[in-house]
Amino acid sequence: MAIAVICLSLIALLDPLITSRPARADMRRQVRADLHRVHRVSKVLVRIRKLAEGLRTEERALKAAIDWSQSSVRGVESDSMVRLWMRMASLRYRMWVVRRAAARLRKVRHELEDRIHFLRIALTHLFRVCPVDEPRSYVDDFGVWVRRDEKGLPTKDKKKWHHHQGIDIFSVPGTPVRAPFPGWARVATNPVGGLAVKVFGAQGFVYNAHLLTYGHLGHVEEGTIIGYIGNTGDARDTSAHDHFEWHPFNGPAVDAYPYLNEACGPRGLDR
Repeated sequence: MAIAVICLSLIALLDPLITSRPARADMRRQVRADLHRVHRVSKVLVRIRKLAEGLRTEERALKAAIDWSQSSVRGVESDSMVRLWMRMASLRYRMWVVRRAAARLRKVRHELEDRIHFLRIALTHLFRVCPVDEPRSYVDDFGVWVRRDEKGLPTKDKKKWHHHQGIDIFSVPGTPVRAPFPGWARVATNPVGGLAVKVFGAQGFVYNAHLLTYGHLGHVEEGTIIGYIGNTGDARDTSAHDHFEWHPFNGPAVDAYPYLNEACGPRGLDR
């Protein structure tokens, strides 16, 4: 029973880590941490397996005792039979708790292993091509305060400001915007982002906003033109650019700057 409690406590500690996004661009640290957690979970599962084997042995012995009591003269002694059945009920409840804890831990381990797999893929080759053709320029403006409200209108009310959720890649109007990996491109137009396209891939999706017009939609390969640089939406008073967001595992946006550097070259220039 104590091991089951330990298992449930460990699950409570690990569950938030499963759903939390990796720290900014620190996927390598996340992989090492997840590997350590997988090791811890595996060790507990071994202990649970041994505990379950002991409980099954106890169950067989208790069942044999019940069968013997029922077939003997002493089987008529209801008080002893009641005690045996109470022990059996308690034993089976303990077995159920252990099985449930083991199932939840196996699920946690599976989710961790899946995330490690996708993170390793992402570290190897996340964006296979630069999403914006030359000429282009960008800086790491992820997370800076945007002095606009939720409708994209300028405001002095600090309560309505929000953090920038992407990287603005500036270029001349009409410059091709490309899918950085194979996947599925679909329209994501909205009043703030203007003409926009999302590309869904194996590790998550990218969001491209303020486009001048659309390119190819539906199934795309890496490098397929999905749109062209513009300043639609709330960017109508700014220079033409692609508001580029990266959402790993279809979760919240994270800083794509290091991955853009890998695909586009440092400071937005080809290597």
